[in-house]
Amino acid sequence: DNVDGDVACGNIISDATWTNDKPILLTCQVFVKNGASLTIEAGTSIMAYRDDGTESNIAPALIIERGAQIIAAGTQGNPITFTSALPSQHLPQAGLWGGLIINGKAPVYGFTDSNSLAVEGLSGHYYGGDDEFDNSGVLQYVRVWYGGSVIGSDNHNNGLTFA
Repeated sequence: DNVDGDVACGNIISDATWTNDKPILLTCQVFVKNGASLTIEAGTSIMAYRDDGTESNIAPALIIERGAQIIAAGTQGNPITFTSALPSQHLPQAGLWGGLIINGKAPVYGFTDSNSLAVEGLSGHYYGGDDEFDNSGVLQYVRVWYGGSVIGSDNHNNGLTFA
């Protein structure tokens, strides 16, 4: 039941595109850094492993940092799917990978220090700011299945997090 695809792990520091010709395999946490944009073609499947294979057992996740963008414009007939890399006989099951996390830089009511707001389990990766017109990108016809696992020490995340 091995899946053939392009491995994604680590930082995306400049504009990148994930194409729909073969699955994208999340083997660890992927961070789209400030100033970079990740475009995901319609019909792309992103398949995540249960953990990163280290002693920490941190679940792979796609994290869009403040100032970065995700452009994921699927279509009704060709959606973008984030899912587990487990074989279908083990599905459905919640909590099989970390999820999709988008950290914006718009103001957060009641907070003035945006460097104090971090998503659970992502120490040093903050959300919020002072840009009322922040645009973290596009999600259109995107399915996020089976996420919500541990992404940091004793912390879990939902399958989809907007922060």
